[in-house]
Amino acid sequence: MTFERREGVEWVFRLKPRERELLLSVLGFRKHFPRQSLAISRDPDTATDLCEAGQDLNSSLAAHWGLVAKSVDRMLKDPVRCRGIDGGHELLMDSDQVHGLLQALNDVRLRAWEKLGRPDVETGVVLKIGSDNIVGLRVLQLTALFQGSLLEALDQNAS
Repeated sequence: MTFERREGVEWVFRLKPRERELLLSVLGFRKHFPRQSLAISRDPDTATDLCEAGQDLNSSLAAHWGLVAKSVDRMLKDPVRCRGIDGGHELLMDSDQVHGLLQALNDVRLRAWEKLGRPDVETGVVLKIGSDNIVGLRVLQLTALFQGSLLEALDQNAS
C-alpha cells in the first residue's frame, strides 16, 4: 500500500491486487473476533455501583465501532473511492476516511489481541505459540502493516 500525492485529491493510496485482498480479509476478521466487554473499575466494591455505566459504555462503543465499520465498508465498495487501475486498485480518501480506516484496523487489531489473551510482556501475560493463535498473530501483523502505511502517509502529508 503506497501513498501517492496527487493534485486535487487529499489522499491517494495504491494497492496491489494481493494487498487489497488482504485489507478486505483483515477487516473481515472483525466478525470472527468478538470484543470483550470493558470494566469501568477493577475494584469489586465500585464495580457493582458502576455496572449500569459500564453497560452504557460498552453499548456506546459497540455502536461507534459498528458505524466505523459500515463507513469503511461503504467506502471500499464505492467504485469512485476504490477503483481498479492497471496493476491493482486505487483508494481515494478524505481525511475522515483515512482516520476511519485507521480506527477500523485498530478495532480488528484490538479484537485479535483480546482473542490471544491480551499478551503483555510487562505484566507477564505471555502468548502461547500454537495453531490456535496463528490466525490472531497474522491479523496483528497485517493490521500493523496497513496502519503503518496510513500513519506514514499522514506524517508525509503533514510535512
